[in-house]
Amino acid sequence: MADTLELFCAGRRAPASGGLATVHDSGFERAHVADIAAELGVPFADVSPETRARLAAVLDRGLEPGNPLDLWGTGRDTEALFTEALTAFADDPAVGAVALAVDLVHEYDGDQSYPDAVLAAAAGTTKPVAVLASVPAAIDADVAARLRASGVPVLESARGGLRALRHLLGHGAGPVTGGGQLPPANRERQARWLTALTFLFNLLACGSPSSVLRA
Repeated sequence: MADTLELFCAGRRAPASGGLATVHDSGFERAHVADIAAELGVPFADVSPETRARLAAVLDRGLEPGNPLDLWGTGRDTEALFTEALTAFADDPAVGAVALAVDLVHEYDGDQSYPDAVLAAAAGTTKPVAVLASVPAAIDADVAARLRASGVPVLESARGGLRALRHLLGHGAGPVTGGGQLPPANRERQARWLTALTFLFNLLACGSPSSVLRA
């Protein structure tokens, strides 16, 4: 639920049709995400030949242009390489949302290639762009805060993040029942969720459950 809330609160909506495109720095992680996405029913975009050719032009030898994309080869020009791949996906009409699937761990050499690349790609599109982090416990909190401050959601688990992306893509896939009109609001249920979500946001803002309970 937290990943879904963060993704929707970022304010970007997926186009009426389109699938997910993901960029990875690991072939194993690419396969892991693809397996979970298949299990959850998350659609990957069938990108165009033009997009594949654009990717092929920057990939190291031996890497296949496709979606999901394993981008890691020699490690050269990381920021430029990841920026171009993310942007190429965002520019494809078949893509509804883009995710950089990396662990987002603390880089002891200070390298900021991943966050810089995803921020550059997000700045060049109106489509949802997010980071899909597979190991929540290892996320660099400072980098995550920087991304979130710039409107890029950091989804803290492969499974939860993919569920959230499925919700976002599904939200843009078609009109609400009743010819696009919202059904009448259930006021009792609305009040119950407002109370629960207010508690959740206060919990996150205060930093610990005990501080909220004392308040």
